[in-house]
Amino acid sequence: QPKSIKETLEGLKDAEGKPIVQGIFASVPYCIELFGGPIIQTHESVIKVYRPKSAVKK
Repeated sequence: QPKSIKETLEGLKDAEGKPIVQGIFASVPYCIELFGGPIIQTHESVIKVYRPKSAVKK
């Protein structure tokens, strides 16, 4: 299922190519945190990291 793999990795995009749902890579920094690793920040213009609301530090 090449289309499914592409959507899983890249996320879903609208007709203009803008992301509607982030791909799987958006959750990697939070997964690393859960395993006791460092907090990884990203540039939101490249990828917005997924973290549950309860895990967002203010």
